[in-house]
Amino acid sequence: MPPDARLIMHKPNHQFQGTPDGAFEKATLASKESFPTMTNDEIKIILKHTAVPDNFLAEIGRVTAHFALLEYDLIELTHQLLGLSRNMARAITSELSFRGLQQLAASLLRERFPSEVEKFESVLAKVSKAEERRNTVSHSLWGDGGKSKDGERVIVRTKYTAKQKNGLKFVRQELTASDLRGVAYQISIAAYEVEQFRNQLPSGA
Repeated sequence: MPPDARLIMHKPNHQFQGTPDGAFEKATLASKESFPTMTNDEIKIILKHTAVPDNFLAEIGRVTAHFALLEYDLIELTHQLLGLSRNMARAITSELSFRGLQQLAASLLRERFPSEVEKFESVLAKVSKAEERRNTVSHSLWGDGGKSKDGERVIVRTKYTAKQKNGLKFVRQELTASDLRGVAYQISIAAYEVEQFRNQLPSGA
């Protein structure tokens, strides 16, 4: 991580924030002197409190909640294609990854309704894109970015990636609350399309 990256990840709630060797002990002692009624857990929370503003945290949460709806719709489709009792279907899908659900649904559809494969591939493309964007949000480190050149409040996403094609790469991206909301809305669109696809399958599916 770049030397200055940690500075934007957490609020410097105390002068000992981010210092090495014995930082927690020093901060605990100082906090105990200032707030003698605080527990050690409360002090830990203060020291590791994110700098991301609440309205941005709400949008990150929206992405997570909307993705859960997408996953639910994909599970419902898979259960319908399995054609088993509810509990038997749940026993099969409960421990599958999201990618595993996509693969199982696509394989079942190819076996049962080959004429629907092309249409479902179009839906799956949106599902895969939604998963990719959700993973970007969920697996990045976030910090307060202050204001952009346009004067709009932003947060900063940072992440290291190591792919076969590009090797080790450091990614830094600024996003607004509207950007994050847009990710949630794209996930919602994908969920809607999965639900509509399931509803239009031939009866008996």
